[in-house]
Amino acid sequence: MKFLFFITLFAVANPVWASQADPLRTSQMPRLKDGVLKISGPIDSHIYDALAYMQADLTSEVVVELNSWGGSTDWALEIARKIRSLGLDTSLPEGHVCASACVYLFSAGKKRFAASSTWFGIHGARLGKGFLVEFQSTCFEQDAKAQWLFNQEKKNCSEVIEKWEAIAMDSTLESFAFLEAGGVSSQLRTDYLSMEEDPNWPLQGNIIKIRDWKLQTLQALEYNLVTDIL
Repeated sequence: MKFLFFITLFAVANPVWASQADPLRTSQMPRLKDGVLKISGPIDSHIYDALAYMQADLTSEVVVELNSWGGSTDWALEIARKIRSLGLDTSLPEGHVCASACVYLFSAGKKRFAASSTWFGIHGARLGKGFLVEFQSTCFEQDAKAQWLFNQEKKNCSEVIEKWEAIAMDSTLESFAFLEAGGVSSQLRTDYLSMEEDPNWPLQGNIIKIRDWKLQTLQALEYNLVTDIL
């Protein structure tokens, strides 16, 4: 069976909310002022380096204020571990967003504050370019108009999907384990894994096929991802 998903070959896969263009696409240095450490924009090594530099000033009274679409999973985990080790609180004020790798940082807070109007972007592991090259070259073909179509019946396609799906699921479960180590309910993991299939998963490179979840703050409170409403 052929699924008619058109895609630019070797495109980078992103969560559904990642298409929104705004200033949060630009790297910004963390700023510490009046007991609030503001972290905005893409999460990468520069944020970790900044926290290491200002660590002496990061007392337990400091609140980490977040506003990010996400970034590097590896660096987000390192930053989150530092936030957790320092015993800092985290905050998501009105008008801010915390999606993808940013959720690691938020979950690391001793207390986790969020405005009722905000939301969290939850999704499973997205694999990098190595997966995309193999997936797209194995599972896509060109039609008469030179457009790329997803065709799961192509030779070796099912095997490639099965292999990378297992890898992505292992990474996804590790992500939830990190959240749960900070007190987030395991029911969040259970409910995410029971969500319906993303019908556009080939286009998104969403190999575990579960749709992205915009988790509202009041829902997040029920899972103890949020501990207090601002």
